[in-house]
Amino acid sequence: MLGTAQDFLSVALAILAVAGTTALVGGTAAWLLGGAVAALVFLVAEAAETLVAEVVQKRRGDPDAEEERT
Repeated sequence: MLGTAQDFLSVALAILAVAGTTALVGGTAAWLLGGAVAALVFLVAEAAETLVAEVVQKRRGDPDAEEERT
């Protein structure tokens, strides 16, 4: 639950990445690279947020945080 509560951060980082990409690269290339960069930044940020949330939950003593997911 804590990991999904932090989703606004990964979305904001993806939007900033697109803005940075379009500032550096113009034209049609910006459309192509912008989508790829946004997806990559979102996935990396989301994974980091989930990892941080799991560590926080483990430190709080949440027994469900120790479960392995398959």
